[in-house]
Amino acid sequence: MNPAGTSNLGLEDRLLIRQMSDFISNVRSAAAGTLLSALIVIPLLARAEQAVFWAVWVPVLLLLDGLRVIQTFEFDKTSNDPAYIQRNVRYATGLAMGCGAHWGIAFVVLWQNARSPGEFLTLCVLAAGIMSSSLLQYRHLKPAGLALMLACMLAGTGIAFFYPPTLAVPTVLLVWLHGIIVLRGVSDHARFYRERLIEEIELERSEQTVRLLLHEYEASASDWLFETNPAGRFLEISERFAEAAGRSPDELRKTGLLDLFARGAERRELAQMIEAQQTFRNHVLPVAGKGRKTWWSVSAKPLNDGSIRGVMSDVSAEVIAEQRLSRMARNDTLTGLANRLRFNENLAQSVSRPGAGRTLMFIDLDKFKIVNDTLGHDTGDDLLVAAARRMTSECGRGDLPVRMGGDEFAILCAPKSTPGEARDLADRLIRRLADPFRLGGKVIRVSASIGIAHVDDEPPEPEELMRQADLALYAAKQKGRGLWQEYNAELQAMERKRRGLELDLRQALAEDQFSLAFQPQIDFATGEPTGMEALLRWNHPEHGLVMPDEFIGLAEESGLLVAIGEWVANEAIRTAAKWERPLTIALNLSPVQIRSDGFVEVLTRAIAVSGIAPSRVELEITETALLHDTDENVRTLHRLRALGVRIALDDFGTGYSSLNYLRSFPFDTIKIDRCFVMDLLERPDCQAIIRATINLAQELDMETVAEGIETADQFEWLGEIGCTAGQGYYISRPIACGEQVEGVARRETTLQLDRFAPSAGGSVRSGQFGMNAVGTAMAYRA
Repeated sequence: MNPAGTSNLGLEDRLLIRQMSDFISNVRSAAAGTLLSALIVIPLLARAEQAVFWAVWVPVLLLLDGLRVIQTFEFDKTSNDPAYIQRNVRYATGLAMGCGAHWGIAFVVLWQNARSPGEFLTLCVLAAGIMSSSLLQYRHLKPAGLALMLACMLAGTGIAFFYPPTLAVPTVLLVWLHGIIVLRGVSDHARFYRERLIEEIELERSEQTVRLLLHEYEASASDWLFETNPAGRFLEISERFAEAAGRSPDELRKTGLLDLFARGAERRELAQMIEAQQTFRNHVLPVAGKGRKTWWSVSAKPLNDGSIRGVMSDVSAEVIAEQRLSRMARNDTLTGLANRLRFNENLAQSVSRPGAGRTLMFIDLDKFKIVNDTLGHDTGDDLLVAAARRMTSECGRGDLPVRMGGDEFAILCAPKSTPGEARDLADRLIRRLADPFRLGGKVIRVSASIGIAHVDDEPPEPEELMRQADLALYAAKQKGRGLWQEYNAELQAMERKRRGLELDLRQALAEDQFSLAFQPQIDFATGEPTGMEALLRWNHPEHGLVMPDEFIGLAEESGLLVAIGEWVANEAIRTAAKWERPLTIALNLSPVQIRSDGFVEVLTRAIAVSGIAPSRVELEITETALLHDTDENVRTLHRLRALGVRIALDDFGTGYSSLNYLRSFPFDTIKIDRCFVMDLLERPDCQAIIRATINLAQELDMETVAEGIETADQFEWLGEIGCTAGQGYYISRPIACGEQVEGVARRETTLQLDRFAPSAGGSVRSGQFGMNAVGTAMAYRA
């Protein structure tokens, strides 16, 4: 590894310092070798007459080798001073040349004194050894190697002069021939060595750059590198890694990679990939032993020797965010209950389990839309949250409460729940949800309708179980709301009939299967009829007379209600135009008709074609019809009022915002709902509501019509408190137009008004107004 201190040197200087470093690493052994060679050869071949020479030569050799050894100790391999490096290169070259020349002189002297073949052989071996070892020693430093080799070549040339020319010339030629070859080899080796050093230096530079980048990366990034040995223990542990792991570096060195993570499927999968030497990327695992939930992502590549190199990062924030998104995607953001997505997943899993009962409950909050639209969406949201909290508190372990959307909820009961347990849960839910809700200073009362579907036999399709629960919920609502209904075969038959009616309904208009009946409205002051309410009937070719509550919902679902409403308006106005007396014809408008773009034009055309006075047409609209798109509906009412027709507010008092509607639009008539009239003799609160409604109408210059009058006592009480008009079975059941009306007229044609006029005290005498009188009053030809 290149010392950090050399990073500021140029390439040539870095090459020199590397060459010097490699050269110096062999100097001490080479110096020891030359000294030992001198100790072996000189006693063997030196002559006594040359004692002075050797007395000088040996100390010089010791001095040269000593200087070489001293340089090895003094040379600073970390220096970044180019002059210092070059000075040491020159010094090493000079010592090499001196050593070569010194040994060359010794060879000349020893060769000259050699006598026997054995001595010459010894000298040859020594010469070959010194040259070869010296070349190996100086191979890293080309100038020193070349200097040494030139000194040896000159020594060989000098020895040749001791021989006759016939031997000297070939000797010189051989010395220089092989010397040049060796010099060429030294140069080639030096060039190859230089190229290799350049590659190493560039590689080291790249490694330093990478290390620098990695260091900066580890210092600033959220990831950290790791490496394990073949035994799985960590190596080169950074401070950030130790800090993230919550352990000291010493502890981590004794820890295996797998030991960092909690036991589980993720850790087993990681162990399998490591064992198979399989590369893995972004494998997320929970960390063991942390005070809070922590997840790390690991990416690594196991090597053949069992070691592992990779990168880890803390992905706790991402995992927590992903879990939160998953919960948000599978849970309702308002109530915290499971949403439809999670419900579908759990329902599919539930029905796939064999041998377990499956119970599904659909829950609908009755009159929630009235709360939502009259008290505001914030209050509606608060009501949903409170209702969800109550549902959750009643659910048992294993039950899954769900918000399906709007005010629709569901409960997927525990897999082994019984029908009896489901009924008990439904009873508790109905009682809890019927308790008043106190929200924002308001007391709100709603109820709940529940449909229950339970299957014990072969697992059904999820859609089938949902359909059964939905049918049961529909039946509960039809029975009066605030109760539960289980799915049974009878409901299945009713559903088949309902779907059959839906198909037949599409043919009803084309085949003229609809008809109208009319229910009279009687003026309490005069006893005379003031108007008729048009009621729709469907004369089904197979099922006979079908009442509106059986098919109006189907007509709305199928999109036929607007067309049917247009037929009713045209037919009722056409019929009323033929009556001899100018009775008012009352038409019920549905929310769909109010929102229909063409209804005003249809009504305008019907009035124009029939020639009826617009004031004889009264449109009855319920509070429910006004709830949606209130501003737009009020604008539609003003357009209708511009035609000259009368507008009545039907079912007054059953909603939350009747007074608001009276303030925003001047109705002509307020109709008191039958639910107040039915109990008015037994319940003082109903009497109070009716009195207040009548007084309010009088103050606003509006008329009142009481619906659902079924007894003489009800009729008398309403007349006494000043109700304008009334209708109901006590007065008359709905009468078909045409022959029935004319037949009644033929039986009795006079009306005895004195029997039904108010008495001196202003009250209507009880029991004196019956079906005959109404029939007489209906003596108007159609």
